[in-house]
Amino acid sequence: MHRILFLSLLLSFLTTFLVMPLWIKKAKKAGLVGRDMNKSGKPEVAEMGGICVVVGFLVGVFFYIGIITFYFNCGDPISLYLFACLCTILIITLVGTVDDILGWKIGLRQWQKPVLTLSAALPIMVINAGQSVMSVPLLGPVDFGIFYPLIIIPIGIAGAANGFNMLAGYNGLEAGLGIIILSVMGFV
Repeated sequence: MHRILFLSLLLSFLTTFLVMPLWIKKAKKAGLVGRDMNKSGKPEVAEMGGICVVVGFLVGVFFYIGIITFYFNCGDPISLYLFACLCTILIITLVGTVDDILGWKIGLRQWQKPVLTLSAALPIMVINAGQSVMSVPLLGPVDFGIFYPLIIIPIGIAGAANGFNMLAGYNGLEAGLGIIILSVMGFV
């Protein structure tokens, strides 16, 4: 199983690595560019590169689920969690794409981004992912019950998505943060 997971991660990386240069050319040709405000001369750079990362993620997840389901003939419950996470990521990608298409002058308002990303929590809420018992400092273990999927999960999803998006002002920080997060998650 670990080999299949490693192959899925490798396939995701290679897909992203190969698709990104093609996307940059197409985006520049289509006029999907913005100015890099942090470099001298403020060169034009391709926008919406996150789509390439999502394509790589999709390829890796579908490869993993396909091998587990059709080669090993086990539709384990992890597939349900993977599809819920996939839906969450695709909803967040859709919000980001709309924001990028509208541009930074028009764009989504600051209050609209967290509200729209709350909808991305629905797939995770529906499968009731996680444990409702959490260890709270000074209180010890607390069972949040129904409030866990209804309040904690949406706050976590919207907070993570928007916290990640706040780094968008600096080119490369989002990608670097993503690499660090996914590397640690892969290690764990």
